[in-house]
Amino acid sequence: MCERPEGSNLQMKKIFLLLFFMINAVNSFADSSIHQMCSKTRPIDKVESPQDFSKAICDLKNVYQDDVPIQKITTSILKTLEKLIKSTNDDWTKNEVLNFDLEHLKDRLNQHAEGNSDEKAGSDLEKALFVLNAKWGDKEERTKKENKKKYYDDLKKVLALTPTGKKVIKCYAKSTGPLISGDAVVELPDEYKDRGAKMAFGVIPDNNDPNKVVKRMFINTDLDPIEALPLLAHELKHGCHAKEMSEILLPLYNADDDSIVRTKLKYEYDQERAVDEMRAYKVTVDLFKDLAKVAPNMVCGKYFTSVMFGNQPINTAEYAAAIDDKLTDGSFPKFLISLYAAHGDYNPENVFVKDKNSIRPDLLEKLKKEGVHVTP
Repeated sequence: MCERPEGSNLQMKKIFLLLFFMINAVNSFADSSIHQMCSKTRPIDKVESPQDFSKAICDLKNVYQDDVPIQKITTSILKTLEKLIKSTNDDWTKNEVLNFDLEHLKDRLNQHAEGNSDEKAGSDLEKALFVLNAKWGDKEERTKKENKKKYYDDLKKVLALTPTGKKVIKCYAKSTGPLISGDAVVELPDEYKDRGAKMAFGVIPDNNDPNKVVKRMFINTDLDPIEALPLLAHELKHGCHAKEMSEILLPLYNADDDSIVRTKLKYEYDQERAVDEMRAYKVTVDLFKDLAKVAPNMVCGKYFTSVMFGNQPINTAEYAAAIDDKLTDGSFPKFLISLYAAHGDYNPENVFVKDKNSIRPDLLEKLKKEGVHVTP
């Protein structure tokens, strides 16, 4: 169980935040730090064991000491984790009691965040965020089949009011070529959601023409608008490079299995995807900053779970700040590429030196050429 910090709640919160800012000062830009825009962020590490999860839940429990429902739910979660730590047979990530309590914890944390939201909007962007949230905050409404495209279009309209969103919408529209026959928007399949995907973009074979592909945006109407905006910007950025991807993927789709040509194309494809993820996650962070500058109370406190950080409950600010810090200190490429390789998204030998925990030299050069900071 958690050790309760000594001293008043207010003093502890102030000390916690002060120490956090001091620790992260070296990795934050003074004029654009997410830690400064969003007052309640915790340092987030990847959760890989029930012991790690207990520490993450204790952090939350200590931050929300005055919230009785959060205290009750976190206590229940910690008791479940205590049992799981002693057990070696169960996959703790799939424990039904734990996941049930985590859903309740996320709901309560989001209620807490909504209670702290501004009552009035100022700028055009802030007003648009309020309208978007009012229109599509109801999950039942936005998940109706006939509303999918309307929700997507409204998300793009708000993105277009931000510097980052305006750029990605423009480049997404321009990314076409002789191999691309069309552009479609579809709901994210359940099997993607089961693997932890929030949204996705793909270059898919055209069923009507074997020599062409279709740009396909997989949106997730389960996501509320505030969580969806940075993720949609991320996927649109992937779409900005659809032309380059189509030139690799179309030959890959048509190559014989186990052929030398296919092996070479898969090598090229894995490396291009790794570079493209760095571009997309930079956009995720930049878009979040655009939103947090004008409406921090709306966008900083939404809670969700992320496969990237072990499915622990984290808020949007903590998620964006953790990525921003890793991009700044150069640890993000290795962190993300390792995660994607472990999940089977890349062939590990295409991105890492065999038998060594280091990025392949040719991929390293591609990342640096793209302006990505990489530490050894």
